[in-house]
Amino acid sequence: MIKDCPLQTTEEAKTVMRKNIAAYEEEDILPAVKKGTALTGDNYWKGIFGHATADFIADYYGCADPYMVTEMEEIAIANAADCFDLLDRIISLRVIVNMDVFLNNETPESTWGEYKSFNEKVENDNTETLDIFEPAMHNLFDTARVVIDAAIKGEL
Repeated sequence: MIKDCPLQTTEEAKTVMRKNIAAYEEEDILPAVKKGTALTGDNYWKGIFGHATADFIADYYGCADPYMVTEMEEIAIANAADCFDLLDRIISLRVIVNMDVFLNNETPESTWGEYKSFNEKVENDNTETLDIFEPAMHNLFDTARVVIDAAIKGEL
């Protein structure tokens, strides 16, 4: 329903992504609707090593979709819904900024074990975290509206 929903971004966010993820193609740094696997946890998959571990876990357990996000609340809601045979009535729309790939090769130990400001962990002039919030909220609203309107009309 939402795979072709138009999404917003800013030139500043695209510039920062290009700078920090040089190997990515233009289409890889643009906002996109994607389907993926959520792993349970809180902050355990940060940095390049944690991200690689999460990818391995999703592959090892044969998840149909690639690892996309680590989320404990979402998994709890899904488990509760599953107890009442309502799992097919859940959709999770999330704004995910994959910080794992451009935290300057941080590991879980360096991410949480020593005090550094966020700006010390990422490349200079990385201000997309401020710049991305407004378009991200518009993107959530625009995609959620499609699903909510369909539910209200009884089309789900």
